[in-house]
Amino acid sequence: MIKIIGIGGCGSAVNKGLSKEILNKCECILLGSRSYPVPKSENLGEIFSRLEGVSLTILVASLGCETGSKLALDIGNGLKELGLPAIAFTTLPFTLEDGIYMDRALAERLSEYLKNKVDYIKVFDSDDTLGIVPNAEDMLTSELLDVIDQQIISIIERIIERYGHKDTLSEVDTQDIGEMLTQGK
Repeated sequence: MIKIIGIGGCGSAVNKGLSKEILNKCECILLGSRSYPVPKSENLGEIFSRLEGVSLTILVASLGCETGSKLALDIGNGLKELGLPAIAFTTLPFTLEDGIYMDRALAERLSEYLKNKVDYIKVFDSDDTLGIVPNAEDMLTSELLDVIDQQIISIIERIIERYGHKDTLSEVDTQDIGEMLTQGK
């Protein structure tokens, strides 16, 4: 089984955006959003126990705020310690958010750190939406973030369609997933 750990607003949005068909092929664990409180570090063992026997863990995290960043770090460390196959999708905050309630430099450092904790990571820079979305300057930040959420949802759906039926650790090839995403398959 594939399990998705969604952290913060991005993780919650991805869970809400996945189709019922896809959600029937995986399990979502939501953490650190308004609806799903952040667990204390000592309670992370409960989350990791839910990952026993998974074929793939997908970590989706909004980075840059203290809560989501710390939680992503803790989850990344645990995935590595358990030796679980994992891929991550992280988002960097907009430059204009830096210093207000987000720390862009922290988010960049954590994305680099997570590269050593998961098998594959794709970092979505919120600033990149400004160059690809028509009339981006007239849109709200939340609308631009929806564009990134939809990109992540599309990728996760492709992964689950391809691997969602596989039940054993050895059957999911994270290197193949990395190549699939790099080549845009």
